[in-house]
Amino acid sequence: MLYFCHSYSSNEKGDCEKNHEYIRYVLPKGTVFDFLTQDKVYFMMSHINSTKRPSVIGTPYDFMALTYGTDLLNLLQIKKIESKDICLSPNLLNI
Repeated sequence: MLYFCHSYSSNEKGDCEKNHEYIRYVLPKGTVFDFLTQDKVYFMMSHINSTKRPSVIGTPYDFMALTYGTDLLNLLQIKKIESKDICLSPNLLNI
């Protein structure tokens, strides 16, 4: 997702911070990113954006699809992952 906020206004980006937390579930501190490819990042972000969030009453993927349509999601190469298949651990990228 894309967020616009003012510098040094962390209260404006709380939902974005949740994405950072989920990224750290998959890529813990200390992980070397040399193995990452763009396809792996798309794959990871598809899992993250398919995770249900109370802030959007569903998933960021669903909210984005409803608001802007799936064409934009396809351009961003974000795919819907079924809830039973979501993995937010280092196992997702086999690290």
